[in-house]
Amino acid sequence: MINYSFTWTPADGAPAPSPPPDPLALGIAAHRRGELDQAIVHFTEALRARPNRVFAALCLGVANIDKGMGLISIPFLRRAMMLRPDSVPAGEALLYALLRSGRLDDAEMLLADVEARHIPIDTAAWRDRLTRCRDGADPATLGLPAPVLPDPKHEPPDPSLTLQTETPVHAALRVPFARALANHRDGKWHTLIADLDALLEAHPDWGEGMHLRGVALMAIGRLDPAVSDLRRAGRLLPGRSEIQDHLSIALGRLDDLAGVRNAFEQALALDPLRPETWNNAADAAIAQQRDIEAYQYAFQAVRLRSDEPSFVLNLGRAAKGIGSLAFARKVLLRLLDALPDHAAAQRELGELCLLEGKHAEAVAHFERVLAGAPDDLGVQGSLIFLKNYLGSETQAGICARARRFGELLETDLPGPVTWPDTPDPARRLRVGFVSGDLRTHPVGRFFCTVAEALARSDGLELFAYPTTRQADALTQRIRTAFPHWTPIPGLNDEEASARIRADRIDILVDLSGHTGKNRLGVFARRPAPVQVTWLGYFGTTGLSRIDYLLAGPLDVPPQEECEFVERIWRLPSTRLCFSRPDADVEVAPLPAYLPTGRSGPITFGCFNNLRKLDDRVLHLWSRVLEAVAGSRLFLKTAALASEPVREAIRRRFRDAGLDPERLILEGGSPYAEYLGAYARVDIALDPFPYTGGTTSIEALWMGVPVLTLAGDRLLSRQGEGMLRALGLEDWVASDETDYLDKAARHAAALDSLKALRAGLRARLEASALMDAPRFARDLEAALRGMWVDRRAAASVATVAPGADDAPPELPRHR
Repeated sequence: MINYSFTWTPADGAPAPSPPPDPLALGIAAHRRGELDQAIVHFTEALRARPNRVFAALCLGVANIDKGMGLISIPFLRRAMMLRPDSVPAGEALLYALLRSGRLDDAEMLLADVEARHIPIDTAAWRDRLTRCRDGADPATLGLPAPVLPDPKHEPPDPSLTLQTETPVHAALRVPFARALANHRDGKWHTLIADLDALLEAHPDWGEGMHLRGVALMAIGRLDPAVSDLRRAGRLLPGRSEIQDHLSIALGRLDDLAGVRNAFEQALALDPLRPETWNNAADAAIAQQRDIEAYQYAFQAVRLRSDEPSFVLNLGRAAKGIGSLAFARKVLLRLLDALPDHAAAQRELGELCLLEGKHAEAVAHFERVLAGAPDDLGVQGSLIFLKNYLGSETQAGICARARRFGELLETDLPGPVTWPDTPDPARRLRVGFVSGDLRTHPVGRFFCTVAEALARSDGLELFAYPTTRQADALTQRIRTAFPHWTPIPGLNDEEASARIRADRIDILVDLSGHTGKNRLGVFARRPAPVQVTWLGYFGTTGLSRIDYLLAGPLDVPPQEECEFVERIWRLPSTRLCFSRPDADVEVAPLPAYLPTGRSGPITFGCFNNLRKLDDRVLHLWSRVLEAVAGSRLFLKTAALASEPVREAIRRRFRDAGLDPERLILEGGSPYAEYLGAYARVDIALDPFPYTGGTTSIEALWMGVPVLTLAGDRLLSRQGEGMLRALGLEDWVASDETDYLDKAARHAAALDSLKALRAGLRARLEASALMDAPRFARDLEAALRGMWVDRRAAASVATVAPGADDAPPELPRHR
């Protein structure tokens, strides 16, 4: 949730309130008694009373370090150094906090600044510590000099810090600014922007107006011009912390991770007691899955203001992120006690229940969310995705919800779009791909070699429209396949659609569906004559303006086509093509074969996320382990790094009848170590109904066969499609009894397992699942076929995005 705040301060200022009795000494005394929470309360009072009090900011930094909240300490220590740039205690405390928090680049920059200012800090010693941290040393083992509280006897007077917070011309603009604020309160963004355009043309240095226009542009999704306005407003009014706060929000939506941190830390250096900034920083950290940061920032926001629902919500979300499930539940229930209809809290509780395996309770929370917000597209889209985890949901039910989403999204959009006639059906096609996952992500790993193979075709010209600016080495590799690469996170749906239309795209491919960072709103505006969904999602989008869904030969039986809004186009071999991992990890020997030549215990494994493990899955797996004497189950996923999460899993398996001592539980690892962990797995167990995708094919790559249960929907047939493509039909179970029987039978056949493990990687490499040139030819043929079908359709020149003018029915592909 974004917290906007605008204030009007009279030009002559208001009289400062009388300071309360000095609380600094009380805080120091409480700190000496070990009462850190009370000390922080007193130090906060001291800084609130005198915002330029160096010792108050420094004491808050030190106390938070001692509390184990080093990330909270950093803005207070930066505030102390802003007020007193030559402060040795503040500089050393900040260096300590940065190293302990892993902020090594920031520590490097601070050391350079210390040397440039000739501050008497032993920079050589600190550089040695920094170098050792870069070499992999744990900062906790380096004997860093712990910060101490300053002696109040030597407290300097408060410095005079004068940073401009208002534009000198603002008095002449009092009336227009008041009108602008009224438009802001009413959400009249386009009117507000039009008014401010005229006023800023006449008064280009009006900082308040520039700030407000930046916020309005952000509200309508025009992020690039919003960032430009907010940066300029920050230069005009360098003392206004909320400008930097809003800049951090805009940069967060553009996935500029470094920019986000710089902006909100600058905002907090200006005003470290502004709770909205802490909460917005928590929002950004949650979105970027920086769980520890998110928790500390949310904790500080609630510490400063505990009665704001959005702050309490973020604390619950962040606690869930670090695996503190009991505390997260307590926080969210407290919020719902006060506000029973709080939709976001209900949704977070639903997701928490999924993580805890309480799927029935999760459904109840999701239904309450939907009852309170039946037309909320964000809620609808998220719940469509989340319901795929629930075994109680039917494909028909998910489809009905998706259709409702599509109807809501496509309502009241602009009228007909006319496409130029293209008489040559065999001409080179301009094909665009829209995705937020062209990076180290399952979609990126499946798409990379396909994109490279498509790029070699003379029949296609490729365009990429990334919906995020997050990038890594895999992004750079994928980017080389695209002569046209246009990030669109800074564009709203209308602007992105116009850009794609200007590129004269023939076929636009969605790689996200209802997953994160999708731009289904762009597809709803139909910027291309033919629109397709593929790869990133495993069901209908619900949009009538997406014409086709690409599936494998067995994914969607003909009798189930009615459960898709899109027309099904079947690829001949598979809908997935895996890229060879960049981590060079060899297949290990079968772990059940001991070095002595004797047989050891069988280790089953699953590296999927815990949301997929509902009680039905746990009960079946418990029966599998009971049927295979001495066997163990190895679970590995990021959430299991948390002891409370591990204990919850042990408890659930105990309730399912399995001794938790037979479990091996591990958190996430770097990719090479993660792949290497399959050296300890004999047989992988696929969950259901949400089966593994990337995890399954990675297991196969590491020589580990996967036992899957064929289901009743595209998602549930994902494992089946992979295994049949490899000729491993005997690893596909028809029901739970068959699953149990096959698990026991395969576990008893160690010689067969050993032989299969030795040749499985080669079999995978020789299959359609890793034959990128073949897959690309099949995909290009499919796209060409869709293009020809479009020409064969009635009224080929006109498609109507309006609700009453649906696109013409296209021939259904068989």
